[in-house]
Amino acid sequence: GDAWRILDGSVVMDGVVFDVCVSVGSLLMFFGFGWFFFCEMLYKNYEIKRIEVQLLFSGTLALSCNMLQLITFEIMGVMSFSARWWSWKLDLFLLDITLVIILPFSLIFVLFLDSGYPLRQAILFASFGLLAYLYTFYRVGLTFPITTADDTSSFFSMAHITGRIGVIGVFVMATLSGFGAVNLPYMYLSRFLKSVDSQTVQTLENRLIQSTEMLLAKKRRLIVRSSEHSAQAKRSSSVWGWASSFWNTSRSSFGHEDVASLQKEIQSLEEMNVHLFQELCEWHSEQQREVFSRTLMGQTFNLLGYFFSIYCLYKMVMATANIILQRVAKVDPVTRVLSVLFEILHFEIDIEFWSQNASFVLVGILILMSVRGMLKNILEMFSSLSNTVSSNSVVLSLSLVMGMYFVSSVILLRMSLPENYRKTVSEVLGPIKFDFYHRWFDVIFVISATFTIARFYYRNTTANNS
Repeated sequence: GDAWRILDGSVVMDGVVFDVCVSVGSLLMFFGFGWFFFCEMLYKNYEIKRIEVQLLFSGTLALSCNMLQLITFEIMGVMSFSARWWSWKLDLFLLDITLVIILPFSLIFVLFLDSGYPLRQAILFASFGLLAYLYTFYRVGLTFPITTADDTSSFFSMAHITGRIGVIGVFVMATLSGFGAVNLPYMYLSRFLKSVDSQTVQTLENRLIQSTEMLLAKKRRLIVRSSEHSAQAKRSSSVWGWASSFWNTSRSSFGHEDVASLQKEIQSLEEMNVHLFQELCEWHSEQQREVFSRTLMGQTFNLLGYFFSIYCLYKMVMATANIILQRVAKVDPVTRVLSVLFEILHFEIDIEFWSQNASFVLVGILILMSVRGMLKNILEMFSSLSNTVSSNSVVLSLSLVMGMYFVSSVILLRMSLPENYRKTVSEVLGPIKFDFYHRWFDVIFVISATFTIARFYYRNTTANNS
């Protein structure tokens, strides 16, 4: 009896050690990946000035990816049930605190500090900014039905905080999904390619070269005029300057007018150069797309474009129908597809077993696509915003959006899980009204996709007319 108790105790201890190693190892691995992504891809061409910004970005990415990994662990049965439960709770708690308090405060603090404010003033403004953010965050829960009717928990409960984060995250996810559902077929289909005339591209290149040469000539002329004006001002202040002031007055005013005129001309030429360069880049991009479309890979992408066009149309029709009929799917898509398929083929097969394995593959693909898509969007947004706003502020803003995006991914991915795995996720998230988030996603998706279609149509119509 004692031997069995010792053996059972050692088995339990081994299980605990394994759970701790997997949980801590996963977080460290994702943190390392976030650190590498930050240094080698996001901040590759920038000087890292604030190590705390790098820590916050890597930590937020680690917690987000670990939460998505726990969904796959639910299906695979990795770690014990209690270990997964506490990992869920700890991960969600740390992510909520990071998204509601730490990141907003840090973002406002860095904004003021990088603007030249003293440390104490930056802390004071960041504190007031955090209070304003928390009030807005609180109002979100009063505007949207984020929890079930029988929920009696307070604003500070994890369900209310996660629900409010989900509202913003689902909005971001649906907006990106609506744009991507239209943009992907538009980029892949060869029928949307512009007919590129080599003579037009050559003419644009010549215009850009001539404009650049003219700009350089006027800048040289401005430097010469400014030097002459400075030298004249020194001579006017000398002993002989008062005797020749009458003759220099008219020349001085003419010099001022000449410098001002040159500055206006230079500004106009710089603006024209920017427009010419952007137009030339668009034409070169279209040339590359046209060459790529004639390759085997380009023709494959063209076929994929038709597939995604059908999918986009189907998604928009189904989302619109869900909005009008106020319906939400109750069965995960894998089980529904397998049930219909096996019923048509008259196969007698264990649907639960196959849906479990298929759901694991589907959820894994969805998680990988979510992480890849979000990181790709982060790179694009960072490169476009970091030139106008402090790069530290951009990174913190993107960390905030990224965390909310992944929290909302868990809320929406719950529907892709079979019922027995869905229960654990529902219990961890609390009394959240999941149906609302799916309808909220459908509404924003339809609006985003419709707006993107209208924008592409207007751009193509304008280009064809011009």
